Amino acid sequence: MILLFVLWALLCALFIFIHHRAAIIAGFVIYGMHKGALEPVQKTFVSELSPEPFRASTLGAYQMAVGLCALPSSVIAGLLWDKINPTAPFYLSLALTMVAVIMMFFVKKKEAERG
Repeated sequence: MILLFVLWALLCALFIFIHHRAAIIAGFVIYGMHKGALEPVQKTFVSELSPEPFRASTLGAYQMAVGLCALPSSVIAGLLWDKINPTAPFYLSLALTMVAVIMMFFVKKKEAERG
């Protein structure tokens, strides 16, 4: 998952620094591949961290949190785009991605259950 976050950071940097049409098209192709690779990994990660009896509820809560965050994040990105400049949402995303990568190092793995 960290590798996919780093890929996202590189993609944000691409959109920040390269404004050539071909680079933007390539960026969206890479974004599609990134999204297709990240979503199953995130759901697996959530499943592995949740207690088995609550796995379905945890996945539902995760999807609910993602859905609830989608609208405000889109509004914030739009405001940054309009009020500051078109690269501002990518700078914010890059910063938040770096925070997420750092936080991933503090996630503790579940110990194997002993039988």
